[in-house]
Amino acid sequence: MKIGRIRSSTAPVGPQITSPSRAFPSVLATRNQTREARYEHQKYAAEAIGTFWLTFAGCGSAVIAAGFPQVGIGLVGVSLAFGLSVVTMAYAIGHISGCHLNPAVTVGLAAGGRFPTGQILPYVIAQVVGAIVAAALLYVIASGAPGFDVSQGLCVQRLWRAFARAIQHGGLLHHWKW
Repeated sequence: MKIGRIRSSTAPVGPQITSPSRAFPSVLATRNQTREARYEHQKYAAEAIGTFWLTFAGCGSAVIAAGFPQVGIGLVGVSLAFGLSVVTMAYAIGHISGCHLNPAVTVGLAAGGRFPTGQILPYVIAQVVGAIVAAALLYVIASGAPGFDVSQGLCVQRLWRAFARAIQHGGLLHHWKW
């Protein structure tokens, strides 16, 4: 006597609904639209943060080099600051937004057919906002406002450490909840 598994018939009994999206296709469409909108906002935030960092680190090092020659970073230090800020952002946000960091790059990519023209304006707005915020912060720092002391490193060391930690832990915006 064989004891085996009882197999059910292969014919389905009743309606077979495996997920809500099959029963209600509009649920799936709404989820996808929400996810895409969230992703778009994430790309714009990444561009704003990346452009902020490029402007703050690069232009900030130039301001320090020009205003305080005794610091001694010179042209090589300014060049390294710009280059390293682009590299850090390429690793931190490149997988999210493409890391354009510059409206000219965005427009150039669109002109070459490698970027959708419908996203030029939001990208440029995000980049300009990031640059303006960084320039305003640099202005406050360089104008000698209370609370900022050149001998204490202009709080740049803290920002560098924060960005370095963010990059070490798998990207700047990758784990943010949007």
